[in-house]
Amino acid sequence: MPQDIYSVAALACRYWFAFLGVLIVWRSFSWLRKDRRLKHKRLKTLPDAGMIGELVVLQGSDSLPEDSFLPVPREGVLGYLRTCDVVVPIDGVARQHLDFVFIDGQGLVVTPRRGCSCMVDGELIADRRDARAFPMRHNSLLSVGDAMLKLRLFAGLDAPYAMDYMPDLPEQEPPQEEAMPGYAPPYNGAPYPPQETYFPPQDAWPEPPAYPPAPQQPINRRYHDEA
Repeated sequence: MPQDIYSVAALACRYWFAFLGVLIVWRSFSWLRKDRRLKHKRLKTLPDAGMIGELVVLQGSDSLPEDSFLPVPREGVLGYLRTCDVVVPIDGVARQHLDFVFIDGQGLVVTPRRGCSCMVDGELIADRRDARAFPMRHNSLLSVGDAMLKLRLFAGLDAPYAMDYMPDLPEQEPPQEEAMPGYAPPYNGAPYPPQETYFPPQDAWPEPPAYPPAPQQPINRRYHDEA
């Protein structure tokens, strides 16, 4: 093969393989984007599919009253826009406030967007490092804006449990034993109290009646002597 033809063929193959690499990457991202759209479309058609639990509103507003439930998917965005996966229309919540994803064995990891923050069980979450250090567990509290939400995970998920949050109460002295219900004072007398008898004394018992002696049967001398 002449040198000129070989150079042209090598240059053409170089650009051809580069074009194939770009085409493969583009098609991969195209398929990934298409699958993601189909997944979200399927989740919207079946609201219960892909849900890991719910957020119970402990402190809300007129548009989001207390004791209402917000379904939580495995991953998504929380904000006040209607296009978010979890919609929280409360003051202090940004349009897209935070991203969340459920990780097996850890819980629900919430990551605030730029310029946003939240609190998980009293811990401030400001960046990705804080989100990894303090994931939400079952019964965890999420403070976002003016809202207070409690996470309840479905049974069967691989996630730890968090203790219910209770405010600090002043220490109280334990009640005295005498003031407790059902208290009975100890008995210091005899182990068994005396009991009344219903039988008269032995001296007062009546004498048994005298019966005549039983008649004796005659002995058969014949058999007696043989014996």
